[in-house]
Amino acid sequence: MSDNSFFLSKPKGLARRSSGWPMELEKAAEPLEDSVANNLKTQPGHAIPDMEDDRSTQISKPKTVFISYSHDSEVHKERVLELANRLCEHGIDANLDQYEESPPEGWQRWMLNQVESSDYVLVICSETYNRRFRAKEEVGRGRGVTWEGGVIIDELHHVQAKNLKFIPVTFTDNDSHHIPSPLASATVYNLSQSDGYEHLYRRLTDQPFTKKPQLGKPIKLDSRESKSEGGTQFSPNNPGAVDRSAQTDENTAALEDDVIKVALERQFPEDVAIVYVEERNGELILKAFNARQTSLEPLEPSPVPSTIDIDLSELLASNSLDIIVQLKSYRPGTCVIGQFFGWLRELRKTLHEESQRTLSCVIINDRTRFNLPWEMLHLPKQETLGTIAQIVHWHDVQDPDTWEWASLPAPQQQVDRCRGRVLMYADTEEIIAARCGLTLLQKYRRLQFTDSKQLLEHWQQTDTELGLIYFTGQGLQDISLDELKARLDYTSSLQYRPSVVFIDMSLPTRGESIMTYPLLAAAFLENGVKGVVGRLGTVRDEQAASILDSFFAQHHRDREAPIPELLRRLRLEALQRLRSAFNEENCLLYLATCLYTYSGNQMTVLDLATEEDTAHG
Repeated sequence: MSDNSFFLSKPKGLARRSSGWPMELEKAAEPLEDSVANNLKTQPGHAIPDMEDDRSTQISKPKTVFISYSHDSEVHKERVLELANRLCEHGIDANLDQYEESPPEGWQRWMLNQVESSDYVLVICSETYNRRFRAKEEVGRGRGVTWEGGVIIDELHHVQAKNLKFIPVTFTDNDSHHIPSPLASATVYNLSQSDGYEHLYRRLTDQPFTKKPQLGKPIKLDSRESKSEGGTQFSPNNPGAVDRSAQTDENTAALEDDVIKVALERQFPEDVAIVYVEERNGELILKAFNARQTSLEPLEPSPVPSTIDIDLSELLASNSLDIIVQLKSYRPGTCVIGQFFGWLRELRKTLHEESQRTLSCVIINDRTRFNLPWEMLHLPKQETLGTIAQIVHWHDVQDPDTWEWASLPAPQQQVDRCRGRVLMYADTEEIIAARCGLTLLQKYRRLQFTDSKQLLEHWQQTDTELGLIYFTGQGLQDISLDELKARLDYTSSLQYRPSVVFIDMSLPTRGESIMTYPLLAAAFLENGVKGVVGRLGTVRDEQAASILDSFFAQHHRDREAPIPELLRRLRLEALQRLRSAFNEENCLLYLATCLYTYSGNQMTVLDLATEEDTAHG
């Protein structure tokens, strides 16, 4: 491009520099530092291999990248420059016009040579870039992008639109609306998302997040008649016994009706762990599964340690400092929880060493009457289970059509995107104002009800997409579980318009005759709701408002993050705050945050309609 206002030297070498950025660039690059550069740090579920420390990932020849962009503003130029510098630091030979003062071959030939000779061309998409790419800018402006757009179109035409080189990149969500049409079918890398830079870097260095496994040996089929389609599991109808008839050898599958059926647990990705917990004669029995690691078979029952059998419903009524000290003092030893932690430690080590991955999710089917605080359980190295991985709870759900029991959510390859408005219930406007937080009330389009039956009737009858159904106050306590199930059964929209239910009220976690949280979550899930966020104890209004604000702020920053990941980040933030200052306020916030749990499909994403959508629609 020929409209440069200043030029800077390209970082020398292709390794990390020991010195910092010039001060005048540090300040201008703050937006990118916040949304992109920080994502280079290792995060749970988003680890980038260190090119200097891991020799197995060394790249024999540096990839060359040319960055095509428009000079929208000085801030935009600095963002692009910072991206180029970062790529150079991480071993990619990136080039852009700001590294050149006056190329001897002239700007036009220089741009042509860069596009033709580079391994990849990053197209930084924006409204201005797309307008100039399409040659619709006023005469005399943006000639560089207009020229490069012609070169890109010509090269794509030459290769019959088989695009292996041109990669669209955005800095904001809004920029995704301005992808040049010849690149509209390519993968777009949004650097404002938490893992945007990592995915782009993996693409440029040919390090896919998921590698196709090596071709294995043919499966040895079991010659016996299959007795279960659900795979290895405990018996849902008899919590005190293990269903031995459904167990199979680690390397076998069942042949039924000319179809090879693999145990359901084996169909989940290798970075997902599955845990079944049951009760036998007042003691715990546990089994764990993973697609890569040998299963943790049913262990000898062991008593529940008193330090972790906590009444979650009244948790915050106790001294929060004492609760934290009690949880921290728990040492699992040889009980089933301790053996599970040992198995989990080996799984995390294997994932890291063999595939440079981290444990992303733990799915827990807890059928006991105990109050195990899974999200709060402490691991070695000052970690907690609820901060190292997404925690997904599942309850035995009965299919209303077949009456068969599902002991796990279905393995997913794609997200369940819950689109539309927010449907809210609260006893009074005062409760909504006190508990719901400003983000939910001011940003998203919503309908409010103060009668839970009226809300359910509206849900049954409306043709409007509803992404989130939110209950607070005393909602759902004036309706029986059977009536709720009947109403949900006749809400046909649940089958083709996915929704999430958020129960921001205190419900008991155990009991038979009353509406407990597990029974309520199962009722929603078996009728088509994709996920249920629930609060397992009483939380002060100001804490509820703070947590809800943080939840929706996280969602607004990263709209592609599944709900379990948003909750994991909230717990991690609260834990880091507690570590920075161990006091009553931070203890209360951490415990309250951990009381919010998720049940449902692990890849459920919110896509809520905002007031801005209304203004622009």
